[in-house]
Amino acid sequence: MKLLTFGSSWTQGTGASYTDGMSLEEYKNACCIPGETAYDKDRNNALTWKHLLAEKNGWELTTHARLGSSNMRNFRKMTEVLDGTDAAETIVLVGIPHLARHELFMNEDKTGFNASGKGYVGVLYANGYGDNANKYKSKDFDMFKYVKNHYNEENEIEQLTYNIAHWNRYLTNLGYKVFWYDELNQINYSTVPDNYLFTDKDDRSLMTMLAVDAGWTPEADTDHSGQSSHQDCKRAKYLVEKKAVNPHAILPTAASQAKIADWMDAAIKAKM
Repeated sequence: MKLLTFGSSWTQGTGASYTDGMSLEEYKNACCIPGETAYDKDRNNALTWKHLLAEKNGWELTTHARLGSSNMRNFRKMTEVLDGTDAAETIVLVGIPHLARHELFMNEDKTGFNASGKGYVGVLYANGYGDNANKYKSKDFDMFKYVKNHYNEENEIEQLTYNIAHWNRYLTNLGYKVFWYDELNQINYSTVPDNYLFTDKDDRSLMTMLAVDAGWTPEADTDHSGQSSHQDCKRAKYLVEKKAVNPHAILPTAASQAKIADWMDAAIKAKM
């Protein structure tokens, strides 16, 4: 059986290399490939939850998750790699990140985020990210104006609901065993498919499940919207205090990765 994963850093496994007390520089050296800005060493770290899950079940793992990934990138990568080959022998896990993450195709990258100068660039459509939006601002491109004119959270949820329904039918009809889950914030869809994981939880996102496991009360944090930075919300501060995530990037430690692997294993088997 093959296991294919899509999502952002919480699916990629970023953070598994962190050990208690690491400085930011030590953390970067532990999980960054020299010359790269993303924490890609953790993509292949055997301590990530996806590796632990695959090893436990004897599955062959391929990950297409990427730090900072958006739902748009998820669907684009799924289009590129899922062609129906060996569908009956393939499990597909899709982690849903922030609604506010998107990607734009640029003929010439004015943001400096795409070294090739042309192609897809990840962007954040969020007021909650404040000064980060300045990264995308130049004389040719102003993210603040773009967000003001184009971002609407209710519309984002509606479009995501349609996309999940479409992809779920398509992949299921091809024979894939596909499962969906929220990574950072619970998205309040009008409807979710039966193969959406952790729907029995009051808040089914991996981040909140970790916080609840550490003693958190979900009602104490209202920062769950798509425009809320997961690094600034109360859950993040609580998880840092409990040492369930690393303090430099709010990503699961190796111990938390192991917990997520167990939760995923039980949830998938309950749905299969």
